[in-house]
Amino acid sequence: MIRNTGGKKHVIIIGVFLCFFIAFIIGGKFDRSGKSEMAKSVELIETVEQAPSNKSIIEQSPISPDETSKSQENSGKTEEDEEEKTTKTAIDIHDSFVQIETNSIHKRIAFPSIDITDAEDVANSINEQIYHEIMPENFWVYGDGREETEVQYEIESVGEAIVSIHFHGYQSYMGSYAEYNKGMNFDLGTGKIISLRDYYTLSDIKAIIMNARDRNEISILDFPVNEEEIEQEMDSFVQLFDSEEYGNRTDIFFLQDDYIYFIAPPPESMRQSIYMELSLDKFSKLQ
Repeated sequence: MIRNTGGKKHVIIIGVFLCFFIAFIIGGKFDRSGKSEMAKSVELIETVEQAPSNKSIIEQSPISPDETSKSQENSGKTEEDEEEKTTKTAIDIHDSFVQIETNSIHKRIAFPSIDITDAEDVANSINEQIYHEIMPENFWVYGDGREETEVQYEIESVGEAIVSIHFHGYQSYMGSYAEYNKGMNFDLGTGKIISLRDYYTLSDIKAIIMNARDRNEISILDFPVNEEEIEQEMDSFVQLFDSEEYGNRTDIFFLQDDYIYFIAPPPESMRQSIYMELSLDKFSKLQ
């Protein structure tokens, strides 16, 4: 007995054709979608990831206030002192990264992220401010004109009350070179970025600096010029604090060990800022 299978063959052929047709439509859709995302990623990639710091200038292990201070003799310390030391707020600082992709820049820039035990909101506030310093809101507005950017950082000091970070490098835009040199100092209790005006009046700041200058207690670092030029730069530095705006700035200094370092504008003969070193005892409220 012979069965009539012609009708089934037509059904099978039509079904196979429909499967190939649907697969073709879906495949084309995914292909176009993938190409769109790729084009977008080439124009702008902005990713942040966290990883332990591998920079030689940063502590490899979590950084605590006691680790960044000068080492002291253990003699005379009691068990209570050691117990109090271990119960202090733990601070961990590590690298995060932002990937910058423009027509001329293809670079991964590291910046610090801070974790504070039992103070997540404070740490988040600090990290957000750091990120927006590295990647300001208008960065991509001028992204196509940026030809190069190079920014590095050092954790200069981690005290019980203040963490101090120094950013330095350069940026070029449309053929012009601009130095990047800023300090960022944060209150570890509130997460607020601080200025000297948070602790001193403008007249007090200027009086401290003028008194230190009269006593030759201010040093200009890496400034290979004669005595006359040094005096001129000292005069210019003191005059900066005639301005209320300058005194309120948060980016003009950083702390390191027992010193405060002011980032002063470059002289006419130089392209880089100069550093004024002053004992932190003069600004003891920052200790």
